[in-house]
Amino acid sequence: IGQYLFNPHNTPDNFIFLHAGLGIYTSFFTKEKIGASKNPYIGEIGHTIVELNGQYCECGKKGCLQTYISDAWLIKHAQLLFKNSQLTVLKSLVKTEKDIHLDTLLTAYNLGDSALRQQIDKGVNLLATSIANLLLINPADKIYINSQLLNYQPFTHEVRDKIQDQLHYVPFTRNIEIEILPYNKHRGSIGACALAIVAFFIEHSNVLQDI
Repeated sequence: IGQYLFNPHNTPDNFIFLHAGLGIYTSFFTKEKIGASKNPYIGEIGHTIVELNGQYCECGKKGCLQTYISDAWLIKHAQLLFKNSQLTVLKSLVKTEKDIHLDTLLTAYNLGDSALRQQIDKGVNLLATSIANLLLINPADKIYINSQLLNYQPFTHEVRDKIQDQLHYVPFTRNIEIEILPYNKHRGSIGACALAIVAFFIEHSNVLQDI
């Protein structure tokens, strides 16, 4: 909603916004409806299953997307690797597993930690596939992606290329624009402000007139 209200000249009428951080969420916007859904679970793409026999997610299911590529789970995997492997590059970067953050993972990835590279590469592949599937089901003019991980240049190009590769055979998806936004941890707060503006100044503007 923040993207639609605060940057209208560069925002198409129909678009998808995806946030990949501690969890993975999507929102769908059209010019006919810019408000929030009454169902709070709509858009929880992080809890779509991408591997039937995958590990247990905190939601109770196996193989949820977020267990492979969310920041929280990537850090959790890295902490386990730190505790159980003497060969990981992480040992040279931090003193304890509690010191591991996303930047630590990116440094270890860049230094060639094989286990971390395998984990992150698989997660990026699964995320790209999930986004491509999403665009087949919910065609949009553009998708915005807010992700600290995907702001790392190799992943920026990789995820965009993988999405486009999976969509090139579908005529109506060929021109969908994929924009990975400069990461902003406050986008959720901006969206909440926009939601309040929609509620009080657009959907219920008559309430203000009565005050």
